Amino acid sequence: MSDANASVIMDSLLQRGRIRPFIVACPSLQSEEDLLRYFVPFVDATFRTIPKRESRAIAGHSSGGFTAMDLSLAHPEAFSISGAFAPIALLSIAPNISTAQGLKPNPISFWLYAGRKDTMAISWAVKGFAGELRKNGQSTMYVEDDGDHIKNVARRLSELIEYVFKHLTWE
Repeated sequence: MSDANASVIMDSLLQRGRIRPFIVACPSLQSEEDLLRYFVPFVDATFRTIPKRESRAIAGHSSGGFTAMDLSLAHPEAFSISGAFAPIALLSIAPNISTAQGLKPNPISFWLYAGRKDTMAISWAVKGFAGELRKNGQSTMYVEDDGDHIKNVARRLSELIEYVFKHLTWE
């Protein structure tokens, strides 16, 4: 996502009145669990956040998209929105959807993107994963276009940001 500059996209959406300010943090971590154990508490302690799942989202691209899906299924008490751009290897965690104990009391709004020309995050697999989420009662937005693993991701980032903005709790 080298051409997807989140701060520029956020500034543009703010200037056009499409969103209000909110915190976007892009960590580089050693493990998935570091996000919940260290990073989320650090952000909540450092910034004026609303420290509850209804006011927290997770998203990523490629392996980061896989991580966002995997973590949100494993810890639905931590996030209310999960987004993924061209997430790889989703079929390996698809069985976790029906067995995720916390999804019933803590439903998640999912946003997934796949490009039909992607050879790493194959669109039929991402679409199938979105279908499994829906089948298990999760609100799911699936977006597909003619992109590949990189093309159109930056353009679609503004759509995800607006989706997150509309689905977060602000109190």
